[in-house]
Parts: sequence; C-alpha cells; structure tokens
Amino acid sequence: MNKNSKTYNSIFKTTGLFGGVEGLKIIFGALQSKILAILLGPTGVGIEGLLNTAINTISSISGLGLRTSAVREIAEANSTNDYTVISNTIITLRRFILFTGIIGALITIIISPFLSQWTFGNKDYTWTFVFLSVIILLNSLISGHLALIQGMRYINNYAKANLFSVILGVVLSVSLYYLLGLKGIVPALIVSAFSRLVFSFYYSKKINIVKTDISYRRSLFLGSRMVKLGFFLMLSSSLSLFFSYVTNAYILRISSIEYVGLYRAGFLITTYYVSLVFSAMGADYLPRLSEFNNDNIKSNEIVNQQAEIAILIISPLVVSLITFAPIFISLLYSNDFIQITDFIVWAILAMLFRASSWCMSFLLLAKGKGFLFFITEISIGLFNLILNILGFKYYGLTGLGIAYILCYIVYFIMHYIIDRKLFHFSFNKDFVKLFVVLNLMCFASLILYKFVGHPWMYLYGSLMTLFVFLYSYKELSKRIDFKEIIGSLKNKLKKNDRK
Repeated sequence: MNKNSKTYNSIFKTTGLFGGVEGLKIIFGALQSKILAILLGPTGVGIEGLLNTAINTISSISGLGLRTSAVREIAEANSTNDYTVISNTIITLRRFILFTGIIGALITIIISPFLSQWTFGNKDYTWTFVFLSVIILLNSLISGHLALIQGMRYINNYAKANLFSVILGVVLSVSLYYLLGLKGIVPALIVSAFSRLVFSFYYSKKINIVKTDISYRRSLFLGSRMVKLGFFLMLSSSLSLFFSYVTNAYILRISSIEYVGLYRAGFLITTYYVSLVFSAMGADYLPRLSEFNNDNIKSNEIVNQQAEIAILIISPLVVSLITFAPIFISLLYSNDFIQITDFIVWAILAMLFRASSWCMSFLLLAKGKGFLFFITEISIGLFNLILNILGFKYYGLTGLGIAYILCYIVYFIMHYIIDRKLFHFSFNKDFVKLFVVLNLMCFASLILYKFVGHPWMYLYGSLMTLFVFLYSYKELSKRIDFKEIIGSLKNKLKKNDRK
C-alpha cells in the first residue's frame, strides 16, 4: 500500500460522496434529454440548448462568483464558532444574491432583442428571453442557498436539495414537453429553475442563525471580499459559456438548428458525464491545495496525487464510450443522433489531457495567481473557438471533435510550462507512467473503432474496456485502502440502523 494511502483515501471518499450526487443528477438529466429528443427531435434539443447556454452565461456573469467564494467565506466563518460572524456572513450573502439576481434579470430584459438576434438570427425570440429573465433571479437565489448549505457542511441536506429538485424538475419539464411540444420549452426551463429554488430554500431554512443588526455598509465590505474571491473564477466560467454560445450560434448561421442540437447532444455525452468526476473532486481539492500554497514541494505532491486518481477513474469511461458510442447515443437520445458518433469518439480522447490540465490549473488559484488563471482560460477559450470554427467549416461535426482534443493537448502543455516555471512543478514517474499507458490504451480503442467493423468492434472493444478497468483498479488498489473505506461505510450503516 502506498505510504500516502490516507491522502488517496480522502480523495477517493470525497469523489465518491459528491460523485454520487452528481451521478444521480446526470441520470435524471439523461432521462430528460432522452425524452426531449424523442418528443421534439434535434430541433427541440437545439432550441433548448441555445436558450440554456444564453441564460447560463448571463447567470454566471451576474452571479459575480458568489457560488464559489461564498462557500469558502461561510465555511471560514463557521470555523470561528462565533455566531455573530456566521450570521453577518449569511445575511451579507442573502443581500448580495438578491441584488445580483435582480440586476441580472433587468439586464436580460433590456438586451432581450439583441439576445434573440444574436442567437437565432432574428427578433422572434425577444419575448422568450424576457420571460426567461426570471430564471436569472432564481439562479442567483439558488446559488446563495446552496452555498449556505454546503459552506455550513450540511452535506446530507445539500445532496437532498440537489436530488429532489432534479426529480421534480424532470417530471414537470417532461409533462410540459408532452403537452405543449416546442412551446413547452420555455415553461419547462422556468419550472425547472423554480423547483431548484423550492428545495434549496427549504433546506437552507433548516439552518438556524442568530439575528444580528448588520449595516448595509458592513455588508458591502464583507460582500466585496466574497466577490474578490470568486471574481476570476466567474470571469473564466462566463467566458467559457460565452465561447460555447458563440460556437452554437456559428453552427446555426452556416448550417441549421438541427446541427446545433446534434452538437449539443454530442458535447453533453462527451463532456458532461465525465465532468461529474471534476465536480466531485473540486469540492475538496482547491481548499486542500490552498493549505500548502507556500510549499511548492507539498502542493506539487497534491497535484500529482489528484491527477493520478482522476485519470485512473476516467480512463475506463473513455474506452467504453469509444467502443459503445452508438449504443450510448441510442439509449440517451435516438437513432436520429447517430451521426455524432465520430465527434464523440474523437472528443473523448481529450479527457485524460483535460483531467491532468484541470489539476494543474488549480495551482494558479491556490497560489493567488487569479489574473494569470484568467489569462490562460481566455487564451485557450479563444484558441478553442477558432479551432471549432475551422473544424466545423471544413470537417463538420467530426472537425469539432478533433478541435476539442487539439485544444486540450495545447492546454496541457501550456499549464505545464507555466506551473513548472513559476512553481517548479513536475509530474512524478508514477503519473507519467499512468498517463502514457492509459493514453496508449485509449488511442488503441480509437484504432479499433476506425479499422474494425461491427460486430467484431464490440467484442475487441469489450476486451479492451475490461483490460483498462482491471489495470485502473490494480493501480488504484496500490494507492487506496478499499478495505478501510468499505469498513468505514459499513460502520456508518450500522450506526444508522441503530438509530
């Protein structure tokens, strides 16, 4: 067993806890996407995707990074055990999320004609964006409530708020799709956001706070600290959404709404379902890395450990998706979407590079290099946008997949050079070995897909998937004490039974 097994165990446990919540959300989200595809086809998926991307971009910008920074501020306040400090922080958060939500909604209403023109090439959707402005306010309130729950470490309530809101949102959305067809997309988006607000509000109200009389001037001071913490993350996240928005709009301009739907479906299969690993790891990774931001040796060790676990967990999924892409597409959407197979197979190859880059990128944030983090994100975002435009123009959907992997190879190299120069970062021999071996296996799966026909592809691909899974499990076992984790889980279950 690895001498750092306790650290690896902690990483794995955190990933499992938050990954479970994200996984359930993905299952219900996939069910909703499947029904949307069946009832409304590529056109419906395209319209829903464009509206969602636009609204999420505005929400990200108007949110000022509070969703991320408030968790840290609240957790820090909670650690003081000073109820006045805790209450002042929470009240400040509530004031800021209400303010940012109202401002965001008003801006959406004002620029609704522009949003319609830019997104759909006409002003027919102006009133659609006016109605959707309420989601900007709802998203802001939801972010505040969830940040409070997570920051106060009410993990069970955090999981319940997310899971129950997704279930209710799917039920209501699917009902509207069935009853109203394409006209049900806007109401579905609104009721889905409202369901998230109901449950996040319900569970956040379970947290008792002491009433304090904090002035608005004091709240402004405390709130400005929250904004500063999340500012560069907000900028990078908003630009990422904006570049996605531009890509979708470009595809619409030179082709059709159906291709937007196809691209969105392929992108979700390739990235969204893998992103749960990043979301799960991110809950604990950045705070842990920040504790050692003045110790390059220790922080480099943490990055290597995180990167090892990330690629070992992701690689079996990459190989299985390459092998069974047509089956996944049919299950999650319909046969009308089968032409996105090549896009998925090429794009999924980027995931090991993406995981490793993601781990390195957090070094900039942990060491207070927020502006440099922003510069790297906007640079790679612009580079990816250019590749997307060129890739789709000359090679269609397949070109978008190739553009995705090229982008993350460059991103990987860029972060390695920056981190090595600033923090003397380097990958250890264990990671390099894993990275090379797992990438070779993934590219071998691509070769099987390209040159071996069905049904032999499924046979050889299944053997390759099994081999990668066993290899990953073997390597994880060297780092993680599964017996200790299972024993801990059993003890918790026994305690719950006694209760």
